[in-house]
Amino acid sequence: MRLICLQHEPHEGPGAIRSWCLTHGRELLECRVFAGEAFPETREDDALLVMGGGMGANDDGRHPWLAEEKRFIGRCIRAQMKVVGICLGAQLIAAACGAPVYRNRCKEIGWFPIDLTAAGAASPLFGSCPPSFPVFHWHGDSFDLPSGAVLLASSAAAERQAFSIGDRILGLQFHLEIDRELVERFVEGGKSELVKAEFVQTPEEIAARYELLPELNRRLFDMLDAFFDDRK
Repeated sequence: MRLICLQHEPHEGPGAIRSWCLTHGRELLECRVFAGEAFPETREDDALLVMGGGMGANDDGRHPWLAEEKRFIGRCIRAQMKVVGICLGAQLIAAACGAPVYRNRCKEIGWFPIDLTAAGAASPLFGSCPPSFPVFHWHGDSFDLPSGAVLLASSAAAERQAFSIGDRILGLQFHLEIDRELVERFVEGGKSELVKAEFVQTPEEIAARYELLPELNRRLFDMLDAFFDDRK
């Protein structure tokens, strides 16, 4: 399997997903759409990973490549490819499926728990996870569930934190792929957003929870193992 990774910001790369690909013998093709790199021709064994970014899924005017990207995601979905979206990536999948994307009632930045729904608790994607556990967030938008989607997780700040459509589409509003370097780059690039609020932590509060990273990455590996199970 080749995993095509669409990247929207220099500091929002695949993170620990790169390690998962290396340990599982999966080819990772990084496509830096923000730098004008062309969307690749897809192959039969391809899967798609859509990363996060500071822009919104509706910002086609500021980022003209977004419209083409949503069409590309739609083509991959119609071709029955496996597709994973993270943060903005989940919003772009929702948009490509015809669901509205809009401002959430508040920003959610830092370490906050998600709560699995009954469907999430029963899903093999969260098989090793407790009913509620902390993850890393950095988002201000939300979305309606696409047609046929199942809600897998919510949080106090944002109802739609994870969804799936069948066994081939997965959207995650939060970040499991981060490592310390990525978090530090998030904080450095987004300091103006880190004004203390109910669901926004300070740089110091974010740095104080680095011990959560190994467990997050372990949950990521378990999730990717289940999602890309070759028997499916």
